[in-house]
Amino acid sequence: EANPAAIRSLGLARGWNFLGEMAAHERDAFQSMLFRARDTGKAPGIVIHLGADREPWIVRATLMNTEAATAYMLQLVSVGARPAALDRAGPGTVSMLFDRLPDGFVVVDRQGVVRRVNPAFTDLVQAAAGGAVLGENLQKYLSSPGADLSVLMAQVLTHGAVRLFRTVIRGELGTEVDVEISGVGDTPTSPSFIGFAVRDVSRRLTLPRQDRLRDALAAPSAHTGAVPLFKIIDEVVGLVEKDYVAAALEQTDGNRAAAAELLGMSRQSLYAKLNRYGLDVGSKKASEPTR
Repeated sequence: EANPAAIRSLGLARGWNFLGEMAAHERDAFQSMLFRARDTGKAPGIVIHLGADREPWIVRATLMNTEAATAYMLQLVSVGARPAALDRAGPGTVSMLFDRLPDGFVVVDRQGVVRRVNPAFTDLVQAAAGGAVLGENLQKYLSSPGADLSVLMAQVLTHGAVRLFRTVIRGELGTEVDVEISGVGDTPTSPSFIGFAVRDVSRRLTLPRQDRLRDALAAPSAHTGAVPLFKIIDEVVGLVEKDYVAAALEQTDGNRAAAAELLGMSRQSLYAKLNRYGLDVGSKKASEPTR
């Protein structure tokens, strides 16, 4: 049976083979969803592609007990057509975008074996080329190879995704880079492949020293009730801003260009703040282009 919306959208008719209309590689995941619905009454949705055009749909299954046999009610929600421009661009453009990502991206199978990488990941692990990484196990490059990979894989297989996992990437030449890893499987349940985005956070601005900032904020706190609130707020904002600028200068060894990049501002804006807070003494201008 099917409701009118399903008939209009999918051309359903009595005797229509639902399983035969989906992509072959998605059938095992679909049947696994039905088994889970049979055991628990319902199952989380998965994405499948139906029809000759392989349109994407989210399908959810709920168990229905009838006198004749076990049946399932399927709820389908269209994911929607992809943007026309991306369709026209074709897989070549998608591959180009993948390769140009500034963060590392690696695709592994369920055993952790690397199946695809982008140049940014190749650079992170200091490999001569992407081909040198393919076939290696991702655990080779993690600071705690067994533990880190086990946690990453378990999170994706159990919860469908992992977010902002902090670890260290060890390169082929022995360097270590602090990274954050987020990942997701190719299907919500029982994924065959898992993609991990690997972001270098080694140059992320660290928090200012807490004792220094706490001492600096003691003065405006003492003014409460004696000074208008907006003046106290301006003073606190200035103290925090000054501390972050000072921390950026310390972290970059006084290099103004690098400090501006770390703070996400232009060098002109940084110069103004250096003059405002009296922090420009001794700052290096190395690596800045001459005018």
